[in-house]
Amino acid sequence: MFKKIKRIAFFFLFLSASTTAYADSISTAINIVEGFERESGTLLDKLDPKETLGLKKALSEERVKTVSELKTLGWTHAPGEIRFRRTFSIVDSYTGRLITAVEGLDKRLPASTAPGIKESVKRLAELKRELLTELRESRKNEIAGEKEQRPVPLIDRSPFDTTPGEAPGIWYR
Repeated sequence: MFKKIKRIAFFFLFLSASTTAYADSISTAINIVEGFERESGTLLDKLDPKETLGLKKALSEERVKTVSELKTLGWTHAPGEIRFRRTFSIVDSYTGRLITAVEGLDKRLPASTAPGIKESVKRLAELKRELLTELRESRKNEIAGEKEQRPVPLIDRSPFDTTPGEAPGIWYR
């Protein structure tokens, strides 16, 4: 019984290891969205928690909506340039909206928190640049995995259609 459990556990471990070695742009984008929301939450924790609670809730709802949109895009579109552009656009607009929302806190919070908000916005803008660069790199990895394969012919060539140096086909095997 334990051997069977070990085999199943090994299989799942092997399966998960192979999927994490190659990450496409959709999974990278989902990780970026979740990480960006987590980082913004950390930066907002440094400010007044009572004033930022509503914003945190709104950002969490926005993240859920964006992740579901990315998952839907991954299911409906094959890997390619069109899917990548849409993915990039979704992530870019999400991070931009989040930065704008944090900038909007400057008007609602007391003036003493302005330096903290400006520092948070600066940190989020730097993080956005880094993460969008990471998303572009994931597309390069995705392109490397998309090798066009020659289709297998449905019928063999005629024995009279031969190319010098090649085997004549099924008729002479």
